This record gives sequence, structure tokens and C-alpha cells, in this order.
Amino acid sequence: MPTNYISEACSIITGKTRRIISRPQAYFRRALVIDAQYPQATAALAIAVCNAGYLAWADDAGANYAESYDLAQHAVALDARYPNAHFALAVTCMYTHRPERATAEFEGAIRLNPSFAAAHAVLGHHLLNNGGRPEETIPLVEKAIGLSPADPRMYIWLPALASAHYQLRHYAKAVEIGRRAWALNRSWPAGLQYVVAALAQLGRMEEAAASLTDYKAIYPDLATWERIIPPLFRKKTMVDHIRDGLRKAGFE
Repeated sequence: MPTNYISEACSIITGKTRRIISRPQAYFRRALVIDAQYPQATAALAIAVCNAGYLAWADDAGANYAESYDLAQHAVALDARYPNAHFALAVTCMYTHRPERATAEFEGAIRLNPSFAAAHAVLGHHLLNNGGRPEETIPLVEKAIGLSPADPRMYIWLPALASAHYQLRHYAKAVEIGRRAWALNRSWPAGLQYVVAALAQLGRMEEAAASLTDYKAIYPDLATWERIIPPLFRKKTMVDHIRDGLRKAGFE
């Protein structure tokens, strides 16, 4: 998955915030200096390093992904019964073009811990974007929300749910869920995209235009959108459907 999506879409994140988020890596590395066979720290470091690549907070995302993949595999080798080790490997595989392995590792994490909310949610996201399977995404994300209804990552989980409903032509539901996501984090426009597109598909053009104004504060034009969003989806038909709604809303 290309890194320019997050680096551009989240350009308003401050250097201070990035420094704060980089601190866990230092702590996990210190823990591994003390005990190199510590699976919890190994898995946590794998996720932190992968996220730094995904969020474009690393100078070389490819190097981050390679390190994350090695760390996650090592975490599984250290403790194959530790759910977060499989989750770490699944996340890394998702971003290093290993979709089948990612699915298997997410499912493995859930088998070990059926209450692992993030594993349900991110598996749903993965099956949508990399598998084009929105009908499977909905129950997975809903399960995650039920398991962790006040989760701080909700603003990331909800856009996957909105996207799945949008792709299934459940436009009113996509609007409702997308608005919830946007209300939780006005720096993360993924949910707002489905608000704009779904409102236009419903013919609610005044509402679509109002939401488009907010969306254009982050994506100023369709050319910017074209550079960032389509590479996130493996199926062209899904991208075409989103683009159609945005264009109907007046996004050019």
C-alpha cells in the first residue's frame, strides 16, 4: 500500500504529535535489549514500526515494513499462542502485498482470542480493500464495535463499515456511519468521503455540497484524490463507484 495517502491526508499532524507517537518504539526496543525473547515487546514493536511506515513517519517505509515483517514473524516463533503476535504479522502482511497470509494471521489471532476487537475490525477492513468483500466486512466491524464500544480507534474502524455499506448501495447507512466517524476525528477524512458520495447517490445534493466543502479542505480537487485513494483498493469497480458519487456531488 502506498504511503502517500496518509502523508498527504494527515499532513496537519504536528511534528510534536509524531514525536510522541514514536516514543513507544524506543521503549519496546529498550525492553528487547533487556530480554530479546520477549514476545509481547517484539509484537508491539512490529506494529509500531509498521504503523510508522504506513503513516509516512519514517524516512524509508520499505525498510520499516521489512523490519516489521521480520519482527512479527519472530514474535510468532517466540509464542505461537500469543494473539497479538499473529495480529502484528497480519497487519504487516496487509501492507506488504501478502493478502492471503494476512487473512490467515488475522483469523489465527481471532481463534486464539475471540474477543480481540481490533483483529475483527482490521480483518474487515482488509477483506474490503484487498478482497472486495464488503458483505463480510460489516459483521466483522460490527463485532469489533460490540466488543469495544468506546475504543479510541473507532474513527478508523467506522469508515470501513461506511465503505462496505456504500459498496452494497446502502447509502443512507453509509451517510450515518460516515458522519459518526467524521465527528470523532476531523483530521481523518475517510468517513466523510462516504458521506459526500452517498448523499449524492441519494440525490440529497445540498447536504452533499455542504459535506464536500469540508472534504475539499483536505482533498482540494479530484486530481489529488486520484493520486491518493485508488491505490488503496484492489478492485477498480469499487473505486469507480466512489468516484461516481463524488462527481455527482460536484467534486472535480
